[in-house]
Amino acid sequence: MVMQNLTARDIIRIALDVEQTGMHSYREMKQATQDQELNKLLEYLEEEEAEHVSLFSKMFKDIEIDLATMPDPSPDDQAYLDSILKSTVFEGPQAGIKRAKEAKTPIDILKLSLQFERDAMLFWTRLHKMVRESDRHLIQQLIDQENKHVKDIEYLLNQRQRTEPKKFW
Repeated sequence: MVMQNLTARDIIRIALDVEQTGMHSYREMKQATQDQELNKLLEYLEEEEAEHVSLFSKMFKDIEIDLATMPDPSPDDQAYLDSILKSTVFEGPQAGIKRAKEAKTPIDILKLSLQFERDAMLFWTRLHKMVRESDRHLIQQLIDQENKHVKDIEYLLNQRQRTEPKKFW
């Protein structure tokens, strides 16, 4: 999905799609594991993504009222968004669900979750300067939440990797 000449409205739509992809992917991964601790983490992440969907849905509706105060992205910002949208994590809900279905082990699920959260954090960091001033605090909250998600996933992944038998072939 390569986009050129993005508008402020397009940016919010992309953000909404990213969060919906995450929500559906976490739901799919949750169904793929019987691991209770991992299920709790995936449930939490799914709920967080659902909250983000609500936030961006509201921002998307508000754009009609306040479009003039939200700058359109610069050519550099557009190039960055084009680049990140080519990553598997942001190819849309179907690609995210496909990747989630391919993650069979708890380690695979944690690694995919970590990739999604890191990519999302990079996305929100760039988006921060692209949204209207009055909404930047909301994007900062998302960045902070994504950072917490990364730490939570890394903690559980490190725990699991220490306890999993090593393969020497």
